[in-house]
Amino acid sequence: MIGAADWVEAMRALAWPFAALVAILAIATETGARVLRNLLRKIGIRRVSAFGVEFELTEEAAQRVRDNIEERFNEYRARVRREFERMAHARAISALHHQVFDEVVQPMLDEKVVADVRSTIHVPDALFKDAYYQLVDYYPSGKDGGRAFPSGEGSSAVPCARAKTTCRDG
Repeated sequence: MIGAADWVEAMRALAWPFAALVAILAIATETGARVLRNLLRKIGIRRVSAFGVEFELTEEAAQRVRDNIEERFNEYRARVRREFERMAHARAISALHHQVFDEVVQPMLDEKVVADVRSTIHVPDALFKDAYYQLVDYYPSGKDGGRAFPSGEGSSAVPCARAKTTCRDG
C-alpha cells in the first residue's frame, strides 16, 4: 500500500516538470501568453526573471522587441538577396532564362497572348520553409525580382509562363 510519505515524494518529483509544462504553455501559446500577461499585470508585476533572462512586460518593451526582430529580419533578407544575386550573376541565370523564353516558350504561345506573357524563375527561399524566392526579374517586362512568396501564392504556383489565358500544351 502506498503511504502518505510516498505521495508527498511523488508530488515533489512532479512539481517542477508540471510547473515547467505550465510555463511553456503560457509562453508558447497566444492564449497562454495573454492570460499570463493579464495575471501578472493584475498583481503588479512588470518584470519577470527566469533562467538568467529578464523580461519587461510593457508596451514599450514589446515595441522595442518587435522593432529589433524586424530589423534583424531585414538584415537577413538583404544578405539572402545579395547571395542569390551573386550566384545568379555568376551562373548567368538571367541570360539563360531569356534564351529559354525566346527560343522555347515564346514560339509555343498563341500570338494573341504573347504581349501579355511574362516569365520568371522561383527557387526555394533560404529564410522560410515552404516559400519561394523570385530569382530574376520578369522577362520581358524586366521588374520585380528579389521577392519572396509563400508556396502556393502568386505566380510561383503556376508551372508555366503566366498569361491572361491558359498556356498551350506543347
